[in-house]
Amino acid sequence: MFTDVLKNRKLSSSRAVILHLDGDRKYSKRAINYYNSLNLKSIVENISERNQPNEVVYLLEKYKPDILVATGHDLMLKKGQDLYRLDNYKNSKYFVQTVKNARMWEKSEEKLIIIAGACESFYEAIMLEGANFASSPARIMVEYRDPLIIASKIAYTDSSKYVRMKDLLPYLKSNYNGMGGTKARGKKNTLSKWQKYVLLHFCNIIVKEKKKNRKKGRKVLK
Repeated sequence: MFTDVLKNRKLSSSRAVILHLDGDRKYSKRAINYYNSLNLKSIVENISERNQPNEVVYLLEKYKPDILVATGHDLMLKKGQDLYRLDNYKNSKYFVQTVKNARMWEKSEEKLIIIAGACESFYEAIMLEGANFASSPARIMVEYRDPLIIASKIAYTDSSKYVRMKDLLPYLKSNYNGMGGTKARGKKNTLSKWQKYVLLHFCNIIVKEKKKNRKKGRKVLK
C-alpha cells in the first residue's frame, strides 16, 4: 500500500492543500483519517454529488487548494449500454459540472490538480472538462482509496517532477480499468514561501549589483 510506503519513509510534511468533496458521510470520515495518517493538509467536505457543482467554486475561493478531489457514488443506469450518453449515469453529470466549474476558476492543469468520479462514472466526459485523473475507464467499481492515493502521491511528489498513471499503478487496486488520467505536476515544494521570498530578494540584489558593475565598467572604458 502507498500509505505504508510513505509511513516507512522519513518525509517532511507536504505543504500542499487538498480539498476533497465526497457525497458519502462514511467515506468522508475515512478520507479525513487517511489524509491525517499521512500528515497531509486537507479539507474534507461531505457534500452530495448533486450539490458539488454549486459549492465547489465557493470552497476553492475559501481554501485555495492545490488539489481538488470530487468523489461519491455513481452507476450506469443501463449496464453495458449507452456508454457515451451522460444521462445513462446516475451522478456523472454532477462530477462533469463540478470539474467544469473548477476549471473555469483555475484553467491551469498544473496549478490546480483535479481528481474526480466514482464507481462506473463517465470517465471520458469528466476528463474532457479538464480533470487530471478520473474514473472509471472500464465502468467498473472503484476502490474508495484510489483517488486518495493519487492525491497523496501528487502532494508528496516534488514540484520539479510529474506523476503519471505508470507511477500510480503499483498502488491502485482498480488499476487502469478503474482510474485513468494524463499527468500532474508534484506539489511538494522543498522551500517555504518565506525561503522563496528571501531567495528571490537576494537574487534581485545580485542582478542589480551586476548591472551597476557593468555601468561602472563602461564609464572606465570611456
